[in-house]
Amino acid sequence: MKIFKNIITLLTVFLFTACSKDFLNRVPEDQLSSEAYYQNLPQLEKGIIGCYVPLQNFYNGGNVAWTLGLISDEFSPWKNQSNVAVAFNIDAFTKNLTFSQAGIWSNAYVNIQRCNRMIQVIEAGDFTVIHGEEALLKSYLGEAKFIRALNYFILVQLYGDVPMVTKAYEDPNEAVGIGRTPVSKIYSDIIIPDFKFAGENCRLRNQLAANQLGRITSGAGYTMLGKVYLTLKNYPEAESALKKVIDSQQYILLPQLASIFDVKNENNQESIFEIQYDETLEDGSTYQRWVGYEAAPLVGTQGSNESIWVSDKLIAQYKATNDLVRLNTWIVESVINPANNLPIKDPFPKKLITLNTGLLNQNNNFIVTRYADVVLMYAEALVMQSPARASEIINEFNKIRTRASMPILTAAQLTQSVILNERKMELAFEGHRWFDLLRTGTAITVMGAELNKIIPATQLLFPVPTGEIQKDPSLIQNVGY
Repeated sequence: MKIFKNIITLLTVFLFTACSKDFLNRVPEDQLSSEAYYQNLPQLEKGIIGCYVPLQNFYNGGNVAWTLGLISDEFSPWKNQSNVAVAFNIDAFTKNLTFSQAGIWSNAYVNIQRCNRMIQVIEAGDFTVIHGEEALLKSYLGEAKFIRALNYFILVQLYGDVPMVTKAYEDPNEAVGIGRTPVSKIYSDIIIPDFKFAGENCRLRNQLAANQLGRITSGAGYTMLGKVYLTLKNYPEAESALKKVIDSQQYILLPQLASIFDVKNENNQESIFEIQYDETLEDGSTYQRWVGYEAAPLVGTQGSNESIWVSDKLIAQYKATNDLVRLNTWIVESVINPANNLPIKDPFPKKLITLNTGLLNQNNNFIVTRYADVVLMYAEALVMQSPARASEIINEFNKIRTRASMPILTAAQLTQSVILNERKMELAFEGHRWFDLLRTGTAITVMGAELNKIIPATQLLFPVPTGEIQKDPSLIQNVGY
């Protein structure tokens, strides 16, 4: 897969590049950014596919997945390697202006720009739509809106107030001066309506051909809408959105844990939305280069970068609770060094990595959300309205536990704390844990206990990248930086 790797500054006119996996193999030629190009549905589809491409970089390597695992209690910096200052300062909650993860910010706005372009083109309607294509057009629009909302949802949780850009600017300088829009307005004006539109208008999973299963579906829209409402503590609305996913009967809990993240079983029926990677053109996932410093060369052909490994405390919790099926299925505690036949104890997640491929880039997709996430969120939405409602979801909840050979729970045992812990053990390394801690107001307590220190509240947000403030002085820095 040919991922768009060039670093593009905020709101530059986008470029498209080609991909070779599933639906991503039909991306337009470079620099097709003009609205004049889009004259029919096939051309519009090419533009929509281009909106997916930045997500590959967004979740790859040291970006979102790496950052969210490190700032939570899932990952730790590799040993005491002094040259990985970024990892140590994020992990220790001692971030300063140097550790803003500027790539996340800039990549998000590149993606937002692409989505704004296609939303603008479709809503203008200056093209030909054949009778019967109206629903497909709305589905394409829903895909663009979903991706825009996903970028904003991650941005506001990491940085707080951010610029709300809804126009596809031809000149990036036109965006200067917007300033930082309140989080509440971004939720009400973009994130909620965009995810809702995707839920209402994108296709169902069973309406997609096998080579199209990487596309955004109605289920993905309603899943993320439910997650947003849960984040905002609007539990009735979260329940309503998530119930639509459950009632659609488009998704199931796979019977075997190992099959969920099997590289040969990608886009399976438990997966609701995943980022597509393909190593064919040496442009797949590079995640394996960022974990397990000494083990990384055995997974890929290159050494590690800003290295991390699975937290010792997380492994200890799996063992203390006898949660060994999930531990052994999803975590590698050590590998054998073929040079000396000795073990290298650099624990890393199997969920994101395939061992012994000898590849710089791997074929492993990144699952943004799956049906187990829906079940656990739905359980929380019910319990937070009334503990008695746990009985409505306890059977499905227990399917997650029995699949992992864990004892079943009674409805009376199902509290928010129990659900949060189940999410920790079931969804580790999938980018949920840090946002779960923020959402439930437990981040300072949990991470303080994890690190045996007091976590300043100002460290819950990342600093706005200095380079963005230099380009646009209307962006005020977060408190504490």
